[in-house]
Amino acid sequence: MTLSLDEVRNIRFPMARKPSEDGYRASAVDNFMDKLEISYAQLTEELEQLRGASSAVSGEADEALRSELEDARAESSRLGAELESLRNQYATVETSSGQLQQENERLNGEVNQLRGQLDELRTSSDLSKTGGEQLRAENESLHRQLEELRNQLNQAEQERAAAQQQLEAARQAETAAPRVVSDGSDEDVRMIRVTTSAEASSSVVRLVQLATDQAETLLADADTEARRRVAEATSQAERTTAEARARAEQLDHESRTRAEQLDRESNARAEQLDTETREQADRILGEARGRADRLDVEVRERRSDLFAALESDRDLLVDRVNQLRDYEENYRRTFTGFLQSQIDQLGQAVLSPAQRPDTDALYGLGQPEVSTPRLDALV
Repeated sequence: MTLSLDEVRNIRFPMARKPSEDGYRASAVDNFMDKLEISYAQLTEELEQLRGASSAVSGEADEALRSELEDARAESSRLGAELESLRNQYATVETSSGQLQQENERLNGEVNQLRGQLDELRTSSDLSKTGGEQLRAENESLHRQLEELRNQLNQAEQERAAAQQQLEAARQAETAAPRVVSDGSDEDVRMIRVTTSAEASSSVVRLVQLATDQAETLLADADTEARRRVAEATSQAERTTAEARARAEQLDHESRTRAEQLDRESNARAEQLDTETREQADRILGEARGRADRLDVEVRERRSDLFAALESDRDLLVDRVNQLRDYEENYRRTFTGFLQSQIDQLGQAVLSPAQRPDTDALYGLGQPEVSTPRLDALV
């Protein structure tokens, strides 16, 4: 059983009622001292418990704060991992952009290939022009043949002149009637037999006329054939050149259209991927920043709450410690005053016996009479 401060202040020791006892009852004083010792021990134990509880609360608060800090660090690590994943995604987007650039380069290669084909077509057009030159060369060869035929015609005229001279020489001789023999195998080849000078003259004239007609026919046929071949070669060259030019223009237009279309598609795809990547990166960065801000706010609020709770616990403990100190101080002061008053009373008390000594008590006869209280109970 412990004593409160009011009980200590209001304690009243009963007076001894026996004739042999003087002052307070020794048993009451002893009980009070025992209770006071127990109360003091319990007070000391409570102080130790409060100090341990205060240190435990501080340790728990520190542990809670450490756990919050660990959670914050873990969240920061997670956000760092998310940021690293975003960087990897951005690197992937850059890789896809590089692939698009490679695709664009491949398309440019195809365009260059189409341009090479166009150059080949132009070269083939040049070759067609070369074919026209060959036709011109053939035409020149035909012209040379025509010149040879003309030379042969001139030679035939010379032979005709020689034949006329021979005719003049033959007129002077007498010949028989002419006979003309034809085998009918060839219309252009005839055998003329001359027996008289008159027949020789008419035969020579006819022979010359036939040679002239044949030469003119050959010249006309050769000229017609040459013109026909030249016209055909020219028309074929013009047609080939026109077809090659049209094909080249068509291929050039198709290649340019295809190249422009592929260029537009690649640029649009690259811009779309760039826009999507930037939007995704901005969105993820915004979410990460929002989470970081919310986590920071939550950590600050939690920290503020913990510090407020710790401060309130500290204030409560300080108040209780102050109360205990006040209680201890008041108890010490009251107890000191009480002891001082007892000492003062003992100092003012008359220690000399009021009566003569009891000789019977000295010799062990009867009961001794003591008027002073027990001093050992007050120590």
